[in-house]
Amino acid sequence: MTPLAVGLLLQGRRVLVVGAGPVALGKIERLLASRAVVTVVAPDVLPEIRALAEGGRLAIAQREFVPQDLDGVWFCLTATGRDRVDIEVFAACEARHLLCNAADVPDACSVYLMAQEDAGPLTLAVGSKGAAPGLSGRLAREARSAWPEDVADLVARYGAVRQWLKAAHPGMAQLYQRTAALRWLAQQPWAFLRRPEQELREAVAAAMKSEPPQRPR
Repeated sequence: MTPLAVGLLLQGRRVLVVGAGPVALGKIERLLASRAVVTVVAPDVLPEIRALAEGGRLAIAQREFVPQDLDGVWFCLTATGRDRVDIEVFAACEARHLLCNAADVPDACSVYLMAQEDAGPLTLAVGSKGAAPGLSGRLAREARSAWPEDVADLVARYGAVRQWLKAAHPGMAQLYQRTAALRWLAQQPWAFLRRPEQELREAVAAAMKSEPPQRPR
């Protein structure tokens, strides 16, 4: 089975975390970074997680999980360290068609969390289908180290050219030409992508008229 890699946009959406130990803390920190609305359910709560609740960053229900905790939830993560509980949470999520990730219990997952490296608007995610999360983290870090230092600026520049091209050549009739020109631009050397935006616009416009797109001299 090959999973579909996606980016979940969780800002303002309710996420349930079952468990409140060290593993859950790492997941909670990632959820808060995504600006999710986090609720934690667990009978025992790590002091660091309690401190986040006292700071108004999440809510805590200090008790055992019940299926009603999933009401209004978009996504669920469980990290209790007890396989029986994690499987119970997963089953409740499956009954409600909710995505669920269970820490270190691959059979209780409909989603695998990936190792993630971010740079501005750019995100690199590496996954191993839950088999080797530590190795996934290493691979993500090593891949990130190969990026140009100004990669965030390059992504923003490319994005601006893409938006201009869509506005200048709208409609489905020119979709293929737009896509081919933008793919051509993405393959150019980093030094080429550092040119002024107007020059990039002119190069992409010229590429749209050639078949296949050629790099201007």
